[in-house]
Amino acid sequence: MISLRRIFEGRSGMIFHALSSILVFFIWRITGMPSPGVLGRLVPLSWLITASVYGKGGIPRLSGYLLAAFILFSLFWTLDPGFEVIAAAIGLLGIFPGLLALSSRRFGIQLALLPLIPIILLLVPFTGDEPHFASITERLISSRTGRFTEFSSQMGDPGGGITHHQSFYPALLIPGYPLSVPGIRGMNLLYAMAALMFMSKLFRDSGYKNWKQLTVFGFLLIPGSSILGLVYPGWLALAVFLGGVCAYLRSKNAAWIIAAAMTLVLIKFRFIGLSIGLLAALLIESKGRKRVFLSVAFVCLVAGGLLFDLLILNGRIFWVRYGNIAFIKVIILQPLYRTPEVLLAAGSSLIDIESGLLPKAPWVLAGLAGLHMLKTSSRKMFVWLGLPALCYFLILVFWNPNEWSGMPTPSGRMLLPLLPVLLASLGLIMKRKGVRILVWVSLGISALLFTHPVLRFNTADGTDSLMGRVLGHFSNLTELLPSAVRLDIAIFAGFMILAVIIIVLLKVRSRYTEYTIASAFLLLCVFGGLESNSYEAEDIPAEYRNYCTIYPDESDLELRKFWFFSREKMLMLSRKDDAVILPIPRNTGDSLELTVFYRSLSSGAESGIEVSSGEWSDSVYATSELMETPRWVRIMRDTQLPLMPENLQSIQSHFIIPSADCGDSIRITALGLDNRHGRFHGIYLDRILIR
Repeated sequence: MISLRRIFEGRSGMIFHALSSILVFFIWRITGMPSPGVLGRLVPLSWLITASVYGKGGIPRLSGYLLAAFILFSLFWTLDPGFEVIAAAIGLLGIFPGLLALSSRRFGIQLALLPLIPIILLLVPFTGDEPHFASITERLISSRTGRFTEFSSQMGDPGGGITHHQSFYPALLIPGYPLSVPGIRGMNLLYAMAALMFMSKLFRDSGYKNWKQLTVFGFLLIPGSSILGLVYPGWLALAVFLGGVCAYLRSKNAAWIIAAAMTLVLIKFRFIGLSIGLLAALLIESKGRKRVFLSVAFVCLVAGGLLFDLLILNGRIFWVRYGNIAFIKVIILQPLYRTPEVLLAAGSSLIDIESGLLPKAPWVLAGLAGLHMLKTSSRKMFVWLGLPALCYFLILVFWNPNEWSGMPTPSGRMLLPLLPVLLASLGLIMKRKGVRILVWVSLGISALLFTHPVLRFNTADGTDSLMGRVLGHFSNLTELLPSAVRLDIAIFAGFMILAVIIIVLLKVRSRYTEYTIASAFLLLCVFGGLESNSYEAEDIPAEYRNYCTIYPDESDLELRKFWFFSREKMLMLSRKDDAVILPIPRNTGDSLELTVFYRSLSSGAESGIEVSSGEWSDSVYATSELMETPRWVRIMRDTQLPLMPENLQSIQSHFIIPSADCGDSIRITALGLDNRHGRFHGIYLDRILIR
């Protein structure tokens, strides 16, 4: 008894996590929560691993409350589809206070990552760019057909056997290849851990008292958690970037920065912004003749690298992809003729519901608010972390405005290089009012995406997987969230203004910060509970459709990236039996107003739409006109847009339905379709508004 007492003395935290793992396991089964064999085992396993590495220490203050919240939501998960998702997320969120407490101990950062590894390796779908990187790794080992060779090419590849992915990063995955997907993901976990170690060293050397906790936030918060362990080069690039900075600050040898800058370009040419920022920071920190010498050396290195690529590598790194007249024209024309798209890309990187940071990581507001304090308190951190991040961000939005790649893709994966500077500024204002709310909401969202990883993937179609799963596609909130694909300038501007207000309040330490944040969340919850009378046609569920199909289909998720105008999907009515049948909303008054936004492609007989309800019906015939080729495209090449649905002008048709004549539903069908006038002949519904 005495020996047992000594063993467990001071280990209440370990005992709590061990007992909680058993409790979560049985509660999951008693309440009948979904996925008891997978998620119902992985979440308790995370609690158990936390207990095994926790050692001495008390019970984290928030863990008990989160465990109680899990029990509550699991008891009532059948009341709403979103409750099941939230319950599972809270079940995992309960270990986060323990992971943060664990971080302060020896090897605490490494130990804090362990409970999440089973979920990362076993639960996250192998999709997006992951199979393409794996296929390159496979081809580097053997030319024979293997498990990944069907992913050998993507739309947008330069051709001639040259993919737009480079081989340096896939080559570094070779040690994990024999273990298949878990093996190559395990290699990425090692690269993430290396980046975290370099990050923790920078925070520690800069005098942060909470440097270990900040580092753990790096992989618990989005964007760090969104691709943690996945086969994407972001964490490797971050390790090279931070490793070069750490080595230079320790030795003052410029060779480390130059080597890091060159390696980043080899990993992925997208990281050239980080390279430019590193070299710019090195020039700023240098003085006199050293600055002149480094400037000349940079020019010589770039010229030498381009010649080596051209003469030895046959242009596989730069010249084939970017050293052609078409790409140069795009770079020149971008600021002149695509300024709105560039500005939209910059804004959507923050607030877009699919790809933006703020909807999934509201803690970024605190990070942005602390940048000024970071500049004044630690100029070294501001220059070495902030300047590369800024250069990367500017080049990213300037280079590829509103273009995604590797879809479906996790939210925020392109913005991982911004993580260190945002965490550095967050650490300086962590104790200000409102910051902890933002951080814990962000941790909750991150836990939700850990437990339901399929919800982290989006396809640039204007809908967010997470919001659609929790709220449903017919929630009024889906119309009020900012989307770069389904652009509404007023909503977009409103959220930008709200973000700026919260940043300013955090910066000036206003006592109204928490009230503003809480009010914003409350309003979103209220609007989210309202029923919507607006339907995005492609989101209409199958029970409201009769034989309709989505255009374009899912055979190539990259296809819409190459459209010049709206990138929204549409609902295609191509046969006379195709129809949309919508319920009549409550409290319609004397009449019901229906507005249909659509495109009509007619290559033969005239086509149109018919709306009917009960004994009432009305119809209209119309054909969309072909839109004019964008000016920047005409300057690059003499071309005319093909007669395709995505290149047609939208039509609005209004219908007034007397309430006395209304039936139980509204039926929308296409007219003039006889399947004899071409593959794309038909009606393409975009949006339906009922008032």
